[in-house]
Amino acid sequence: MFKDLGAPVKEGALLNPGYTVGRDENGQLNCIYISLTQYEYSVLLLKYNVDTRETTAYRAENDPHLEAKQGAWGIASVDKRVYLGTYYQGHLLRYDAELDEMVDLGQAVPGEEYIWSLAHGNGKLYGGTYPGGKLFAVDLSTEKVSDLGAFEEGLVYCRQVKVRHDGKVIASLGTKQVKVGIYDPISGEKQVIPVPETTTGFAAMTQDDNGNVYVTSPNSGACYLVEGYDLVRVDQIGPIGRPRLSEGRTVVSVSNTQIIIEDERGLQEVHELTYESGGLMLWMVHKGPDDKIYGSSALPLRMFRYDPDTGESAKLGNPTPSTGGEIYSMANWNGKLYVASYTGCYISVYDPGRPWDPGKEAGNNPREIGVIGEKQNRPISMIPGEDGNLYIASVPDYGEVSGALTRFNPQTEQFTVWRGIVDEQSVYVLDSIPGTRYLCAATTNEVGTGAVTPTRDARLFLWDLDQEKKVQEIYPVEGAKKIVSIKHKDGLIYGLTGNGILFAYDYVKEQMVWQKDLPIQHAIWPGMDITDRNIIYGAGDNKLFRYDRQTDDYSVVAETKGWVLGFHMDKENRKIYCTPAARLYCYDIED
Repeated sequence: MFKDLGAPVKEGALLNPGYTVGRDENGQLNCIYISLTQYEYSVLLLKYNVDTRETTAYRAENDPHLEAKQGAWGIASVDKRVYLGTYYQGHLLRYDAELDEMVDLGQAVPGEEYIWSLAHGNGKLYGGTYPGGKLFAVDLSTEKVSDLGAFEEGLVYCRQVKVRHDGKVIASLGTKQVKVGIYDPISGEKQVIPVPETTTGFAAMTQDDNGNVYVTSPNSGACYLVEGYDLVRVDQIGPIGRPRLSEGRTVVSVSNTQIIIEDERGLQEVHELTYESGGLMLWMVHKGPDDKIYGSSALPLRMFRYDPDTGESAKLGNPTPSTGGEIYSMANWNGKLYVASYTGCYISVYDPGRPWDPGKEAGNNPREIGVIGEKQNRPISMIPGEDGNLYIASVPDYGEVSGALTRFNPQTEQFTVWRGIVDEQSVYVLDSIPGTRYLCAATTNEVGTGAVTPTRDARLFLWDLDQEKKVQEIYPVEGAKKIVSIKHKDGLIYGLTGNGILFAYDYVKEQMVWQKDLPIQHAIWPGMDITDRNIIYGAGDNKLFRYDRQTDDYSVVAETKGWVLGFHMDKENRKIYCTPAARLYCYDIED
């Protein structure tokens, strides 16, 4: 059975922007409302009263289905009420300061999973959704929701929403092409304007103190004023003041642990937030060069360390600039731990023997190195190759197809990127073949969110380190769109598909050896490894399974809840570490 090693990252995730200034029950503008996500609980709304320094926590528990309101990107205050827009089922929550209660108003738009943004104007509350890319409006007198539809078919994100000074609703759209949507609440007409340069993703949106709306291209960084129904290039955004409280105070910054307030004299004061946290969602786990266990939380990114000898966990911090994402993969090289993170495929290096002091300078530890580039975004797998380099498999940016295989030289810190080597698919998982100049690699049809998903099956291929090209390529399992794990052992390449099929491939004979349909439907990534005695362990559907290929014996050896990510086999110490929900678990291998 699993041993629970605890929740190593006890924080709540503050999503961008994550807070709003609002009124208390007496109408005083002295409260900061903060939306926090914790993986094992529904979204938490903190009400911090700057005058009394009291923090009060609220959850909308009347709908017991946690996934309906796992977290909330959208937040807006209207008089004495605060509204939240949630994921993964796009519910609308409302806190009423006079009643001092928070309730779930239900799913805003049927079929929509995310409410990305909320904005107040025209006596209504407007919101943008995913995956339909829709705009909706809430009549604040009745709280009736009107589905205003998508701006354009195929644009799955209505990411940010602002109400301009003239009452028109401006929306940032994406991801196949960055566009701006304009909605006229009087006529009900919608118009779409593409950002001048052709680029994928979605534009950042800013509103100045005069109610003007600006968008910034994710590719060039060019800034445009949304003027009428046109985009006008500007050098800078208009004046933007800080959020204002009563008595001339302003909000300098808000994090998930503290608030900084400046008074009318210009003096700043730090206000600490206190709340109970069940822990952040854990994303991955890895054994470092110092034999300690490392991993990452998600939203926000926090790297943690677990010491198997002492049983102690430590939250280390963020080794990258990817504040809103998570670490996808780690690799050991020359006594150091290399870290690859989302967003942006950012690479950092950490020396476990030196104090934690993150930054970009030569003496920092961890030290930020740089990005892979070539519009890559999610560094799914990273391994050391037989040539002394690190190799990274990645999924591209929003709206993009064609992932990449990247070689990173730890000595020169140079990147070489091969994109599109498996047409529009992404390179997903990697393993080295010791004693050869080959990598084995497998693919997925996962691409950047919003792009058209490739239809061809997942592939397995060999990569020649010297010739820098594919030398073999097969479709190992018919109908499988994703291969979540591959491992080389004793001349065979073993793989696990996302739909729960194990297979073995003989790369010398260039033929499939066998495949086994497992009684699981959703294998996790990464989710399989092989012991020194050739026993295969893997994970899916909240189960840890054991498969002895010699006897064709399959069994489930442990089960848990919320296990969708994180698997690492420590062969030397005969343990499997995993990260269900917000916790680190360990399983002792008895074979």
